Amino acid sequence: MSLHDWIRLSHVEKRPKKNENNSCDDDINKTESDYENNIDSEDENDKVTFHHFLKDHPLHHSHHVALLDDMQEWVPNFVGGAISRSDCGDREYYCSTMLAFFKPWRTGKDLKSEHQSWDDAFTTHMFNTRQLEIMKYFNVRYKCLDARDDYAAQMKKGANVGIFSNWDIYGLLPR
Repeated sequence: MSLHDWIRLSHVEKRPKKNENNSCDDDINKTESDYENNIDSEDENDKVTFHHFLKDHPLHHSHHVALLDDMQEWVPNFVGGAISRSDCGDREYYCSTMLAFFKPWRTGKDLKSEHQSWDDAFTTHMFNTRQLEIMKYFNVRYKCLDARDDYAAQMKKGANVGIFSNWDIYGLLPR
């Protein structure tokens, strides 16, 4: 699962006490695949699949994860620094960021091979249509900021820009 999907679809919750106490005894005979898809639901009509953390994870014995469907998804709120630009700036940084968001991985070594550039890993990865659409929308902020800066530069030069400036090219405004 990609980091973006994990952020928008995962819901981590504390395990009920009865499962938390019994999980230590059951761990001896379970393999990693046993922890990926366990059904723990009290209501037979409302089955929920819980995914358990791996054995060496600190929340393994105390918490589990339910995956939400697309109708219940969270909307990621990226706080802090800006997401890198696709159209200018450090291309390698942009490619590594997008791969970290949208390519499934457990360690950074899963994102690209040792002898591969970030750009090459980015261009060879098959992103789905929704991921490509989201990447496109990451750039909307920069387009708005660029338009604001262009407008401010035109105003500073004394250009006739404003809400009615487009009409003036047709000679509709009185002088």
